[in-house]
Amino acid sequence: MSYTRKVAYNTFIQVFGKIVVTVFAIISVNILTRYLGVEGYGRYTIIFAYVGFWNIFTDFGILTILTRELAQNENEKAKIFNNTLTFRIFMSFCIILLSIIIARFLNYDLAIKNGIIIMSIAFFFQTLNMTFISMFQNSYQMYKGVITDIVGKLIILIGIIYAVKASENLMFIVATYIVGNIINIILSYLYANNIIKVRLEFDYALWKKLFLEALPIGLMGVFGYLYFKSDALILSLMKGNYDVGIYGPTYKIFEILIVLPAFLIGAAFPAINNFFVNDKVRFQKIIQKIFNFLISVSIPMGLAGIILARPILIFISGGGEFIQNNIFWHNFAFSGI
Repeated sequence: MSYTRKVAYNTFIQVFGKIVVTVFAIISVNILTRYLGVEGYGRYTIIFAYVGFWNIFTDFGILTILTRELAQNENEKAKIFNNTLTFRIFMSFCIILLSIIIARFLNYDLAIKNGIIIMSIAFFFQTLNMTFISMFQNSYQMYKGVITDIVGKLIILIGIIYAVKASENLMFIVATYIVGNIINIILSYLYANNIIKVRLEFDYALWKKLFLEALPIGLMGVFGYLYFKSDALILSLMKGNYDVGIYGPTYKIFEILIVLPAFLIGAAFPAINNFFVNDKVRFQKIIQKIFNFLISVSIPMGLAGIILARPILIFISGGGEFIQNNIFWHNFAFSGI
């Protein structure tokens, strides 16, 4: 199979998986906004925003470097992957521990602080699982990553539905993410173990190399997060749960709009790396094809978002307080272009 077909196949698989997962997410938001109300959903959003901010540091560009190294060093895949996984376990644990300590001193209520602890555990497993996703991308076997993601997200959705039916609190809802992510990473481990022998390895020179090469990309990721996703975190510190609750469902529209470009680039990244090293002509061609595709879909998607953003928001959140005080939907849809 040609590189173009491999990229197309992996992109299709990822888009299909993301559509399924997005449907699960919409159903979850639809349920939670009605069950938790504006204040409760604000707490839920703050927990995700805070833990998501620290999650940027657990990656810090290392996955991008891992994908590149796997594409350029076929004979050392196992060594590179296992050392990256081990390094990320250590790095993620330290960063998540620091984030939990800092959260205890912020002006959040107890429910949010406890939720941050629980969600941090869930994000720890999610962070490690992304290392396996890089292996699947490199091997053009993203169907494995899609299967594990769908199974994990489905379990989370079932947990949320159960929590609402049983009138459980926010902490129970957040804890469902731990269960889903643990099952996710177990499946990923089993799949990856068929490609290489997965184990812990401690090559500190390689750890240092990975970190230093990832540093510029990591800084870009931090600034990118601050630009795109820090708004809910800033709102939580400046305003309160209610304002974040109003804002939260709106951002889901924006996330839906930017799914396809992100996954196309992610699916193409191994091929881009390979062509950059071995075939500059094909490298230029694939970059041009990706650019043309993004242009062809971004404008229609953005315009559709502007037109349909309000009804989508009403469908997702149920309207009420979420919609009557909301002034953000058209701005988000336009920025999605």
